[in-house]
Amino acid sequence: STAVAELKKRLPDPVRRIDLHDFMMREVTRAIESFQTIPTDFNSRETGYEEYAMRVTEYEQAADQLLHLLVVGAFHSKTSEHDRLWARCVDYLASRELRTNGAALLIDMQQYPTLLAVYAIGLGAAASDRLDSVASVLGSVSIRDSGWSRLVGVAAGMIGALNSDALKRAFPDLARRKTPVSDHILDVIRPHVMTFVPSKERLEDLFDEVEFLLGIVYAAQEGYGWGPVGRAAWRRARRDTSPSELVTRHANVLLTAGLFNNKAHFEEVQKAYIEQLRQSPIRY
Repeated sequence: STAVAELKKRLPDPVRRIDLHDFMMREVTRAIESFQTIPTDFNSRETGYEEYAMRVTEYEQAADQLLHLLVVGAFHSKTSEHDRLWARCVDYLASRELRTNGAALLIDMQQYPTLLAVYAIGLGAAASDRLDSVASVLGSVSIRDSGWSRLVGVAAGMIGALNSDALKRAFPDLARRKTPVSDHILDVIRPHVMTFVPSKERLEDLFDEVEFLLGIVYAAQEGYGWGPVGRAAWRRARRDTSPSELVTRHANVLLTAGLFNNKAHFEEVQKAYIEQLRQSPIRY
């Protein structure tokens, strides 16, 4: 609560923009220092799903305060300078030095905080019905991945940071879920967004809309016409509708951020992704 109060004091005052920047960078640095102590090796000789759960929880606890600040910041953002600051925070997370030795599952997990930060900003922006903050993140932040520079929405996407099979084994309540990664991230982000979206149903709607955004951005950047499928597929199956209203309403913001080549490209990718949700089984 103290950190949020400090953030809210700095946000509306343009004179304190440097204070705001320094405050957020301190928070990011504090979180990164905590991440650096989390091992990338399993202690046991087994696959260690209990340890996998421990590592997931450790990242979530270390990122908890930062995630709350990012949700609040994105919700209250009014200027492009604010938007660039949240993108800078994600860039710091995404580009920090990562270990390359250890268990593959835990090496991949190092970008989990980056993924959570993208969701936090996305949910804060969606709750305020202003997508400029998350569009700035998705359009400007890149990650070096296997020698290639890829936009954060692709490189730290739902496929990669967390392993769905390991997650289901690590958390018994996810064992029967068809979309364990999405469901788990929703549970992690939910407490940070409830101040702005107290309705459980409305929050889940917004979450699905943000995932739809991430899905079509992934599809556009990869050029395959398809993207990762999360909870949005369940909505498509249950209601025979796709959570596309948010991105359709804010198409101009997404185009300005360079996420699509032009309006025709946006409409083409969106149509292809909706068709994917309709045809394909839920994959994770």
